[in-house]
Amino acid sequence: MTNQSPTRVLFFAHETTWSGAPIQLLHLVDWLKRNGWEVAVAVPKPEKAESGPISDELLRVGVEIFPVLDLSAPPDLAELGALCARFDVVVANTLVMWAAVRAAHEQGISAVWYIHESLVAHHLITHFPEIKPALDLADVKIEHHNVFRSDERLTNKARYYAKRDSLGIEREEETA
Repeated sequence: MTNQSPTRVLFFAHETTWSGAPIQLLHLVDWLKRNGWEVAVAVPKPEKAESGPISDELLRVGVEIFPVLDLSAPPDLAELGALCARFDVVVANTLVMWAAVRAAHEQGISAVWYIHESLVAHHLITHFPEIKPALDLADVKIEHHNVFRSDERLTNKARYYAKRDSLGIEREEETA
């Protein structure tokens, strides 16, 4: 048995409304917290449209929140970097959280990027040029794609890319 303190993980939530990615994040963070992980979530500022009831749910389950995000303004990379530096790992929840990946990278903090977007990803990358160079900064990228085939059936694919996993092994996997 070791006396090592738990890994401190900071999640970044682009919104906290009752929608897909924020709900998934809530369930994951709640489970991690109940299983001894030290977790916190950077959330939108309360007065912003992206702020919602999941912020209150995070507090209810004992997760510390940092209301620092404002998607209507350019990100304050210095502020985000200072916050990232307090943690061991940063998890950016959705493609929109590119600034969290960049800030973590600049602080030397490992970053995991959970990309939920599929068709909208191309639109976001085209309209927000900061996203594309940030794609290479994440230590791990998890992409979940919902792909419509010509026969209009929905197929789900999850991709896991890692520059290095926890054992230092470079790998790339795809599951269908």
